[in-house]
Amino acid sequence: MDTFTKTSLDGDDLITIPLKFLWYAHLHPSLSSARSTVHNTFTITLTCLVIALAVKGIQNTYNEDIFFAAECLQTCLLTVHVIGKILIMRVQRNAIRELVSKKSVFWRPEDFTEETQKEYLIVIMRVRKIMRYYYTLALTTVLLYDLQPVLAGTLPIACYVPPFSFKYLVVVVWYLSFVTCVTICGIDSFFCSLAACIWLQFKLLHSKIKENDIYIEQSQKKAWTEVKESVDHHVFLLGYCESLNTTFQGMFLIQFLLAVLNGALGMFIFMQPGVWSNRLKCFAYFVRTISESAFYCLPAEFLANSANEVGDVVYESKWYNINKEQIKKCYTLLMMKSQKSLIFSAYGLIWINLRTLVVIYKTIFSYFTYLNSTK
Repeated sequence: MDTFTKTSLDGDDLITIPLKFLWYAHLHPSLSSARSTVHNTFTITLTCLVIALAVKGIQNTYNEDIFFAAECLQTCLLTVHVIGKILIMRVQRNAIRELVSKKSVFWRPEDFTEETQKEYLIVIMRVRKIMRYYYTLALTTVLLYDLQPVLAGTLPIACYVPPFSFKYLVVVVWYLSFVTCVTICGIDSFFCSLAACIWLQFKLLHSKIKENDIYIEQSQKKAWTEVKESVDHHVFLLGYCESLNTTFQGMFLIQFLLAVLNGALGMFIFMQPGVWSNRLKCFAYFVRTISESAFYCLPAEFLANSANEVGDVVYESKWYNINKEQIKKCYTLLMMKSQKSLIFSAYGLIWINLRTLVVIYKTIFSYFTYLNSTK
């Protein structure tokens, strides 16, 4: 069993459930290329069919029913969102496999003090709870969509319905809703859980640096070994974060651009008169859009702050009292590297952090206000 498989099936690992979602979506990096290609091609073909019907719906109703046209536009954005993320996952398949494999180098909390282990487990439990809430929200949104044929006698999504094709389209949309749910949940939670794992590694690095003070007082040789290990792990984590950003920057761009439009349209449809089941569906989709953006922006913010704190932790240590120049140089190197801010961005166009999440939220309501003023 290779390193990748071991990491994937570790029940205590945060990325286990996200990888299972990716497996169901046929986007798991360990799946055979031919199998996943056939499934993804089939899914994208059906999704393009839905886009064509949604565009047809916009053309037919733009001058007569602006609200239905807005729902059709939301259908287009949702399907483009799914196609974009599937294609990016396909392109970044090897990079994701490498990211998972390199997790085997991560430090284990068992090698640290009992207090550090408790703090580590508390964070793990909180992240898992947040992920469960996110999965519940995604499932609720999908159910509100899929129950539309039963509750309102309409398709789960808005689009043009050719004669005698309603039942077939319901089946197609139900299939796509399942694929959409596992794809979006898998990709979003994979980034969030992986970022949380790296954040914990930086916290362990902080603890390691603080523990080095004890070795410095006891043994210079032991101190040199521990400090060198800290420097090597810090360099590894920075490189790992750079690889993570390179792999997901396409996701960041899609998320930022489409979240604003999807959120604004969701609020616009929710505030209009109509069937309550449809309005609740759009409101749930709006909440899920905000939550999805938070799954990228908040972990990136916490991770960047934790990386920047390395320099502060080193500065607060007793490194300046050390007589051995090699150890002093190592600590100086740690502080120097931590001065460069860790940044997650979408090809340098958009920074992924807490401020961007606030911008998304404000822009959604700005667009919503504009739509209300022009209806």
